[in-house]
Amino acid sequence: GGAQIALRELERESFDTGIVKESVKLVDRGVDRITNIVDSLRHFSKDKQGRIATCKVSEILEACISLIRSGHQDYVDVQSNFGSDPLFVNGDRNQLYHAFFNVLENAALAVSTDGVVNVATRDVDDSVIVVIEDSGHGIAPKDLPRVMEPFFTTRDPGEGIGMGLSIAYNIVNSHQGTMKISSRANVGTRVQITLPKHESHQKETEEFL
Repeated sequence: GGAQIALRELERESFDTGIVKESVKLVDRGVDRITNIVDSLRHFSKDKQGRIATCKVSEILEACISLIRSGHQDYVDVQSNFGSDPLFVNGDRNQLYHAFFNVLENAALAVSTDGVVNVATRDVDDSVIVVIEDSGHGIAPKDLPRVMEPFFTTRDPGEGIGMGLSIAYNIVNSHQGTMKISSRANVGTRVQITLPKHESHQKETEEFL
């Protein structure tokens, strides 16, 4: 790692200060990443597993995005658009976090250098829609029908076990939602998650209208 490189360089009689500085920067970024991961996990471990509550969708997505940025900051630009009005759903916050994170992680891994992942929410009738799009290599038409199957993966051995999208799909389904995936080769992939809007939020909208 960066610390070992710095130590080896310092042990030399004449060391390169540039290498040492870059190594220290790598260590610093690593510490920041670990801190963000711990903070995120601590935040979402406060709720008891299986607890159904009113969840602010943008809050869960922002926590996921923070973690994705920490892990892929060198080559992925994650952009978000949640609108001005907060959207709420009924659900298990921990499970929804894992569903969104798995889709985001899959999107981040699909893009190359200077790739972009866009995350947006929309309020449509009695539903909350979350759209996650990436500028990656896309999914081959023959593979698209299978991407939500357990253990199906198009990655090289050791780079994934093919459970991320399957887990996300099952979590969304357990929340009476739907998850749809579309993709174009060398253009990117689009995942749309639709969840029932929190009932009180629906009533507030109807009263306003």
